[in-house]
This record gives sequence, structure tokens and C-alpha cells, in this order.
Amino acid sequence: MDQSISMIALNSSQPFASETYAKKVALLVLDDRYPNSVFLPQEGGTVVDGGDVWSVTFENVLLKDNPDPFPIVDGVLLPRALTFDVRKADAAIVDIH
Repeated sequence: MDQSISMIALNSSQPFASETYAKKVALLVLDDRYPNSVFLPQEGGTVVDGGDVWSVTFENVLLKDNPDPFPIVDGVLLPRALTFDVRKADAAIVDIH
């Protein structure tokens, strides 16, 4: 999808999505899609500048003291961490891994 003139202008001096914005987008998805019984994000998270994306990673606090490589709680395999790749140009989430 081509960017509109306004998005091109917004990206001309700095990326549309800042590091802080990318972190907020990731937290919104976590709040909407992952119940606290499955994924409870650690405070702060980590953000890595990947060029055209921000990679925002949150560790799962529920598994802090769980050494099991495949933690299953109540029949559900819980993720140890989730990383959201948020495109800087338009704040789109391009991957969750």
C-alpha cells in the first residue's frame, strides 16, 4: 500500500512511530489478545531499533521462576516472551514472535 502525502510528510523528519509509541501499541495488543492468566508482561519491556521496525519484547512474568522449556499451565502452552515488530513508517505490526 502506498503512503499518502500526509504520511510521507509525517515521516520526513522522523519516523511516524516512535519507540514509546511502538511499546504502547505492543501493550495494547497484549491487553486485548492475551489474558493475564496466559501472559503478564514485565514492566518496561525492551525495544531494539531494527532499522525500519522497532522490535518490542516483553517477558512473561508468570514464568519468571518456571524452568520448564515448554511451560504448560491448565493445558495451555505459555509463551516465555513475545516480540512485536512495529513498522516505524506507519505503526503497523508486521510480526509477532
